[in-house]
Order: sequence, then C-alpha cells, then structure tokens
Amino acid sequence: MNQHNVEFDLEKMKRLAEKDKLIQFVVNDLLKKLEDEVVTYQVVFNSYVLDDSTMEDFYSNL
Repeated sequence: MNQHNVEFDLEKMKRLAEKDKLIQFVVNDLLKKLEDEVVTYQVVFNSYVLDDSTMEDFYSNL
C-alpha cells in the first residue's frame, strides 16, 4: 500500500475524470481498446494516481 493509503474507487475515478481532462482523455481512449469500464479505470488509477502525491491528494479529496 502506498503512503497515503489511497485505494481504487470507481465512483471517485469517474469524478476525477470529470475534473481532469488528461484523465478523461486516457479513460476514453483506453475504454475503446479494453471495452471494460472497471478495468479501464483501474489501469488509469494505477498509472496516473498511485505514487503521484499531487494526484493522490486531489483524489483523496474528491
């Protein structure tokens, strides 16, 4: 577990995508390829939120 104990939450990731254009773009692009919403958001969470203290803080406050 990372230092902020940030855990994947699908609804939080959807809110993050609404607020962050890069996350929104990546989700939309990956969703076309993966065709699984939960897996797509998990991949984006693991790649763009975890281990990025700024994104972890933003995500935690959603």
